Amino acid sequence: MVDGTDNFPVKFLINDACVMAGKPFSHGGILRFNGQTFTHLPGTACYRCMFKEPPPAGAVPTCSQAGVLGAIAGMLGTIQAAETLADKPLAHLRCQDHAVPYRSCEAS
Repeated sequence: MVDGTDNFPVKFLINDACVMAGKPFSHGGILRFNGQTFTHLPGTACYRCMFKEPPPAGAVPTCSQAGVLGAIAGMLGTIQAAETLADKPLAHLRCQDHAVPYRSCEAS
């Protein structure tokens, strides 16, 4: 499962369903010029491990409200695709147990 939704309740639903089914998933989230991604593999930290519950409605602007730099979606999508296609021998290199931030204004 690859999650690129702009909806916190759906992100938690994807997390819970994948954890309960023992399935891996890749999370990606962006806002303005920044983003983050991580991969959940069975037995590793999940989205709910890092974020206990969705923020209150309206506390965080949606992408359509705050805007996003389209290239950031491409960068995070590329990382998620690589994570999804990674072979088991590369599992130790994956973005698991922590979110990997991407800040375009700090990238060189």
